[in-house]
Amino acid sequence: REIDLIEEVARIHGYDRIPEDVAVPIGVASPRPKDLALDEARRALSAYGIDEAMTASVVDQRLDQTGSLWTSGDALATDTSMLEGARFLRRAIVPSLLVARYNNQTQSIPNAQLYEVANVYLPTDKSSALPSEQCTLGIVVGDDLRLLKGAVEELLEHVVGRRTPLDWQPCSHDMFAAGSGQQVSCGGEQIGFTGLLHPRLQQSFSLNQPVAVAELNVDAFVAQLQPVRQAAAVSAFPAITRDLNFIVDESVRWSQLSDCCQQDGGPHLQRVAYQETYRDAQKDGPGKKRLLLTLHFQSLERTLTGDEVDQSVQQIVASCEQAFQAQLLS
Repeated sequence: REIDLIEEVARIHGYDRIPEDVAVPIGVASPRPKDLALDEARRALSAYGIDEAMTASVVDQRLDQTGSLWTSGDALATDTSMLEGARFLRRAIVPSLLVARYNNQTQSIPNAQLYEVANVYLPTDKSSALPSEQCTLGIVVGDDLRLLKGAVEELLEHVVGRRTPLDWQPCSHDMFAAGSGQQVSCGGEQIGFTGLLHPRLQQSFSLNQPVAVAELNVDAFVAQLQPVRQAAAVSAFPAITRDLNFIVDESVRWSQLSDCCQQDGGPHLQRVAYQETYRDAQKDGPGKKRLLLTLHFQSLERTLTGDEVDQSVQQIVASCEQAFQAQLLS
């Protein structure tokens, strides 16, 4: 009877008419834009010596109270703990990475530099709505904020291309030490935040050294991914550099000075490189600082002359003096 039933099913569905010698086509699925972007991000962070970590998405009340850079709303919680003592869906990744850094510290690894890619769960305005799941990249490194900012810039340039401008603006948050918080935008869209961890939180997590932290919205920079890289022409002619040291008001930001140089530097100005900031109230007066920068000039068609570069430099100096009352040190 069982054999008869199998034959009846085959007859009804036409199983007996399916050919046995036909090849089944198999195609390779194209990688998702998100996978391409994260591959580039991982390569950039690995080059900076930052290792990938994996932590739990449910946290205890202490980690949740560290706060979130993305929302001020209360975290969603489960009725019963999913892990021992942990019942809150995390709104930030940095607190979990701070715990991971402390755990490395107890194992005689004092400067573990870590990152993690995972979802954070942001509450919505409506109490009945499900949380917004945002794919987020969190980074924790030593107290070198320049290294962290450089890593973030390199990461974003690998993903969105070097021609897409990045905009850095100051911001304040309880997670950051005073005056260290920055918000980065790319193509006019907010991407994330960087800053030095507040000393209060450093003490709370029992960290021996200050740390710099960052969180980036992966979904935001994936939307600006350039999957096909565009090559740029490389000049066969030598570059000419000029160093400028300006005295400016404390309120003048590097990005403002750099933009002014780029705007008035002429077609042969390829790059404005930051060197250092120096403060000496006795020499320069209160509320003043020195910004040292290097201008890189180069042409694709020919070798530039010293007079051409000097003329561009004079235009840059005049523009900075007019815009920021900058004083050039000889």
